[in-house]
Amino acid sequence: MNFKQKIILHNDGKYDLAGELISLALSDNVVDLKLSYKIVVYGDNLDKYRWRPKRTVAKELPEYFVAIALKSVLEKHAKKAYALRKGFEDDDEQIDTLYFQLLKMDMHYTVDMLDKITDGQLKQIEDDLGYWDSFEWFEIYEKWVAILPEINREKQKYYDEIVPLISESLNEVLPLVNLELDDKQLVKYIRVSTIRRTYTKLSKLLNSRTFRIKNEIYHVNDYKMSNENIKSLLKVKEELLTKGQVKFIDELIDLIVKEIELKNTDPFTFDKEGFIIGINKRYFADKMEINRDTFRQRLHRIEKVGG
Repeated sequence: MNFKQKIILHNDGKYDLAGELISLALSDNVVDLKLSYKIVVYGDNLDKYRWRPKRTVAKELPEYFVAIALKSVLEKHAKKAYALRKGFEDDDEQIDTLYFQLLKMDMHYTVDMLDKITDGQLKQIEDDLGYWDSFEWFEIYEKWVAILPEINREKQKYYDEIVPLISESLNEVLPLVNLELDDKQLVKYIRVSTIRRTYTKLSKLLNSRTFRIKNEIYHVNDYKMSNENIKSLLKVKEELLTKGQVKFIDELIDLIVKEIELKNTDPFTFDKEGFIIGINKRYFADKMEINRDTFRQRLHRIEKVGG
């Protein structure tokens, strides 16, 4: 059965294509992973290995091309689960030790996949390293693999949150597909439309707005769009300001509060957690009907006093 036939049957209620695509996205079967590295040189003697897991679609089939895009959505949404491993990533020597041995054995696993290494493969590694050298490798391996159950449980919570939204979006998109399109166009339409609808639904679920930092999607919840810390954000110490500076700051804060109450993300910059870390100076200068350069200079002098 080809992809178009599956779409027709799905829309007739005789086949669950949405379920198939989500199952593929949740599995490891949709991706071929190859681990590689390049050497980054710092100074004369210090080299650093930059590891690059390269993921490609496992099969050149429309179902797989859609599923790999959905997998990316799942992984991005569950990314916060890896906060449980905070500090581990700084131990580059341990990562190097793990990865070099895995590559030597042609085993392509990232640290997030160490629990998928089979007993037979572990025995191969032990035999290759020898009795004494295997102690260090397995000590590192056990440290990294010990945190994975907790991470996986946390990831599952995020998956449980977003999978129903992906399913709902797919079931909305598939009946809209133009079957006159070729497979490549079909895949593009389904991927783009499903992802867009999913993020719209997620924003409503979280009572949030979405924004992007370097093509990564983040969510700003209502509680993050808070006006409580505006003065610290602007580095203001009112007791040190002139009357003119206080008037300027009061007007600016009133405008910022209005934008926050409207949940307008456009005039702000955010950190990756979705909290406000800066304002768009040009936007607020125009709102205050002040020359942009003059606005910047006034704010800079106020921040200098508060700094």
